[in-house]
Amino acid sequence: MRRVLLGAMAGMMIPLYSAYADIKTDLADGVSMETLLENAKKADLTEAEVITQIKAALAETAKTDPDQAVTAAKAVAKSLPDAAVAVAQAVTEAAPQAAAAVAQAITEAAPTQAANIAASVTTAAGENANAADIAASVTTAAGENANAADIAASVTTAAGENANAADIAASVTTAAGDNANAADIAASVTTAAGENANAADIAASVTTAAGE
Repeated sequence: MRRVLLGAMAGMMIPLYSAYADIKTDLADGVSMETLLENAKKADLTEAEVITQIKAALAETAKTDPDQAVTAAKAVAKSLPDAAVAVAQAVTEAAPQAAAAVAQAITEAAPTQAANIAASVTTAAGENANAADIAASVTTAAGENANAADIAASVTTAAGENANAADIAASVTTAAGDNANAADIAASVTTAAGENANAADIAASVTTAAGE
C-alpha cells in the first residue's frame, strides 16, 4: 500500500516538475513569452501556477546572473502586467544589489504600476535598499505618465525608518524633470514620512532639485 501511495505521489509530481523545468529552460534560452505561455498551457498550468514557477526560476537565476534575470523579468512583466509587482519582488529578494535596475526595467514594461513596483522593490531590498535610487529609477522609467508624488510616497513608506525622506523627494523631483510638481512631491513625502519627517529639509531638497 505504501508503495502504491508513493507511486501515485510521484506521478502527481512529475508533471509539475517537468513544467517547471520547461519554464526555467525557456526563460534561460530567451524564448518569447508567447511561446512560454503556450507551453505552460499545454502542461495545463493556470496563470497563477505559471507566475509562481516563473518567480522561482527568476529568483534562482538572479542569484548567479542578475542581469539575465532582470532582462527576463522585464519580458514577463510586459506580457503579464498583473505579475509585475510579484516578479519585481522575487528578483530583488534574490539580488538586492540590483534593486534599482530591477525597478527600472519592470516599470518600463508596466509603467501603470510604477508606485507599486517601487514599493515592492524597496521592501524586498530590505535594509540595504537605496530608496532614493529606486525612486529615481522608477520615475525615469515611467516617463511622462509618472505620478512622481505617488512614487515618492510609496518608496518613503516602504523604506520606513531607513527612509531619508529629503533624498527621496529630491531624487524623484530631479528624475521627473519638467513634469515635476515640486509642491505635491514635498507634501506626499512629508505625509509618508510621518513623525520622522523633517518638513523643512524635504521642502528645501525639493526646491533645490526643481531649480528655477
